Amino acid sequence: MNHNELIRNLRKALAVNENGLAEIYALSGQTMSPEDLKSRLKQENEPGFVACEESVAATLLEAMILHLRGAKEGAEPPTPQVPLSNNRTLKKLRIAYDLKDEDMHAIFATEGEELGKQELKSLFRKEGNKNYLPCSDKLLRTFLKGLIKRARSSD
Repeated sequence: MNHNELIRNLRKALAVNENGLAEIYALSGQTMSPEDLKSRLKQENEPGFVACEESVAATLLEAMILHLRGAKEGAEPPTPQVPLSNNRTLKKLRIAYDLKDEDMHAIFATEGEELGKQELKSLFRKEGNKNYLPCSDKLLRTFLKGLIKRARSSD
């Protein structure tokens, strides 16, 4: 999934504007101005579009975890993990929102995607594992769409 699309969806799930997103991003120990984030939230065909770097998307995911779950006492801000695969993104979202298997199944089901228990578990296995299942862009988009609905309905 393209990183610009990912951070647009993360902003929707968090229900914040560029200023709020910049505040969350700052939890990672790094800073980015709301204007810089706004240019990365734009569509490719919009003037002022800037391609989002993988490190920015990974840092935002780590900052989301800190924002939603809280930081551990005296712990250093986590280092973003790159390369950022769809599977790693799904795992980070699961951690940030403290989702259990049932929650994951429910989110997928709201968007009409029925995953079996083993399919879901396979998405979280290490890449070298024989049961590893790569997460497609379509599957990640489906999950993000369901997550946005869930996050907005709980507000």
